[in-house]
Amino acid sequence: MYWKEAFIIMNIMPWFFPYIVILGGNNNHFMGVVEYCGILLFLFGSYLNTYSEYLRYKWKQKEENKGKIYTKGLFKYSIHINYFGDILLFLGLVLVARQTILLIIPGSMALFFIG
Repeated sequence: MYWKEAFIIMNIMPWFFPYIVILGGNNNHFMGVVEYCGILLFLFGSYLNTYSEYLRYKWKQKEENKGKIYTKGLFKYSIHINYFGDILLFLGLVLVARQTILLIIPGSMALFFIG
């Protein structure tokens, strides 16, 4: 992780969850298809992020892999599968909160990851 990325994550991430909770807490809809899709996206995104990072971590612990790029596991499908997982999990949270303004969060994450 680059220092720029660490600094941005450290300063922005603590604001994401309370904002989602505050706006989502004002939602008086019953659980429906949108919310269930949001939960599935959250779970799938969390899996993509966590499991891919775990596999890469275990691979990097081996001495023969030092200085090499990990292209196995879920990373064989995308070089930044963990970033894709982040976007999906936050998109899932937005769907559960049912607040379209919150789409700015996964949208800005996608722009940050692309840039």
